[in-house]
Amino acid sequence: MKKYSIICIFILYTLSAFSQVYDYKINPNNKNWNELKTEAERLNALQIPQIILEKISTDDLIISCLNYPAFGHYLAYNYQQTGFDYVYNNFNGLQELFNRKDAGKKLLNLYKSFAIEGNNSLGIDTAYLSIRFNFLELIISQEIIIKQLSFKEKQELVEVAQNKYYSKINNETFNSIYGIIPTLLIITRTINEVNQDLLKNYSSVVVFMQTSQLSDKNDISIIINSSSKFLKQ
Repeated sequence: MKKYSIICIFILYTLSAFSQVYDYKINPNNKNWNELKTEAERLNALQIPQIILEKISTDDLIISCLNYPAFGHYLAYNYQQTGFDYVYNNFNGLQELFNRKDAGKKLLNLYKSFAIEGNNSLGIDTAYLSIRFNFLELIISQEIIIKQLSFKEKQELVEVAQNKYYSKINNETFNSIYGIIPTLLIITRTINEVNQDLLKNYSSVVVFMQTSQLSDKNDISIIINSSSKFLKQ
């Protein structure tokens, strides 16, 4: 009987572990971190075990990706898309997320409920919350995520992103070109996925969609005006 109870407890503990946001036991705030001498060793220590990746829900996987201790590496690059690509290529959590067929819907739901002021109770690490929010937007702005959404959901995504843009420009933390780039990437890439004619004549906007390089501030008004036209379709 005692042996049976121990087995039951073990099973319940294992199932519980798979239904929670992943806890990065080794991280820059942990004393064990200093024992890792190279970047490759540190990134390897931050990978989510395969057995957990296979069982974790998409909702919990998204939060686990946002809590990834090395998510901020995207800031080390001149262009945010280049930085995001580096993070993606070195983190199995994001790679798994992009293989989930329900990732688009789940990300959209989170995006709608994630306030830029940070007053959320979503299980997201509140440290560096502004750049963590932008990281969420970079995830959503990837073509593979946008393609998962229905037309109605794409319209909803553009509308939410447009509202986030207006919230950002009235917020000291986000009110900068760098701070609004991820939001504009969502808008332009979603519009382009549905109707390429709206933006194809603006060459610098097309370059922005591809690279995240915003070279002309006038493109901001073009993008926002185009989003309004898109929402009227």
